[in-house]
Amino acid sequence: MEARVFRFVRRTAILICVGSLIGQAATVSVAAGYKTRNFTVSAPTPQLAKEIGDSAEAWRRQLSIEWLGKEMPPWSKPCPIEAKIENGAGGATSFVFDRGEVFGWTMKIQGSRERILDSVLPHEVTHTIFASHFRQPLPRWADEGACTTVEHRSEVSKQERNLITYLKTGRGIPFKQMFAMKEYPSDVMPLY
Repeated sequence: MEARVFRFVRRTAILICVGSLIGQAATVSVAAGYKTRNFTVSAPTPQLAKEIGDSAEAWRRQLSIEWLGKEMPPWSKPCPIEAKIENGAGGATSFVFDRGEVFGWTMKIQGSRERILDSVLPHEVTHTIFASHFRQPLPRWADEGACTTVEHRSEVSKQERNLITYLKTGRGIPFKQMFAMKEYPSDVMPLY
């Protein structure tokens, strides 16, 4: 669901996680907001904004315990989440690394309500957990691979089927090449 691009600006790495989008539809305008300790949510309805905010907090807590063995402390500033209900599912999360600090969070998510809550949101939240913990960019294959594992089983199954297809059609990425990647390949989907 994600792809990351690094830009270095005066010792500052800007990490942008760009979601792969499947399908297209008209966008529902953002009309409501909700705030939690670590997130501020804009969504089409107040109910959805609350559901996404509460779910983001729950995923942050659960996934930090699973990945790090403990709950993370609150961020100094909340991560804004902009949610849109659309066909297809995807997300984009960005933040800045600078001298061991992580800040400037933004998250954009889209899809059906169900896919946002069970796949896109946990995937994007996992990126923020890794950024908070490691305080530097992870190798793309490790970051995206790990984030994909927390998605709904149906999404993980799609990735497994895609892997077989990519390997059979020559689109697979050899480990030696993948481990050395500094930028995303032009054909990004096999990276997942």
